[in-house]
Amino acid sequence: MAGGYWRIRARRADNDRDGFLNTGFLVRFCRSAGLLAKMAVKRFGAGLWIPETDASVVTPVWTTRGTPASSGTGSPDLYLYAQPIPGTVPVFVMEDTRTGRKFATTDPYELCPTAPYPNPLPTTHWQYALYQNRVVHYQYSSPGAVRELLGYASREARATGGDVQISLPSVGSTPLKLWVPAR
Repeated sequence: MAGGYWRIRARRADNDRDGFLNTGFLVRFCRSAGLLAKMAVKRFGAGLWIPETDASVVTPVWTTRGTPASSGTGSPDLYLYAQPIPGTVPVFVMEDTRTGRKFATTDPYELCPTAPYPNPLPTTHWQYALYQNRVVHYQYSSPGAVRELLGYASREARATGGDVQISLPSVGSTPLKLWVPAR
């Protein structure tokens, strides 16, 4: 939840009102959210720290016979954003363990078997439409294995400009088209 944070308090267990006769410390995790979090930020000056993103930080990617990797020889073939910035998606190298083929994907559940998810709500429930036409991904019986996170790229050209479109091998015959920083 936005604006929430974890607060940790420790106190002596032998002073506990519940009658514990322990001499160790009891750690309590209190989750504050919404209005409580806003009040805590005002009172204690604590809050959720979100680091600044820097779109100029990039990571190199090499391709060997069409397979992308985060290490290689010679000059890199392309660059990806090293940090998630607004409008980007993660780019993974995934291996199909049945064939040993490696490919790029933005969906780590791409090879997972799926099944329709039956809507547990009655049709008159106000959130019925939210759970309609959903699928279950069986990730533990997937032949796909994520091998590494390459970086981050955009699915569409960014308004700031300076990006170029690339094409990487995907699981099917259609290549994965992404927008990456130009170098």
